[in-house]
Amino acid sequence: HLPKDAGCCLPNLQQLYLGANNFDGPFPPSFLNATSLQTLTAEDNKFSGPIPLELGSLTQLWRLPFGEICSPIPLAAMSLPFSHP
Repeated sequence: HLPKDAGCCLPNLQQLYLGANNFDGPFPPSFLNATSLQTLTAEDNKFSGPIPLELGSLTQLWRLPFGEICSPIPLAAMSLPFSHP
């Protein structure tokens, strides 16, 4: 597991690479406080549970390799640009 508050104090974080670490459990919504986040890589883990709705508030996010997603994707996330600025 990642700690629930792992990303609580990282507002200027631009790239987060969590891939291939065998993390499990829910994805910590505290990482979504990183409002400057452009890349969020989380594939090859075992995250479970819903994708946080706050994902839709990351307006700078353009790269989201998450691997297998077994949860519904929030509608707010579908409106993100996902293209390099």
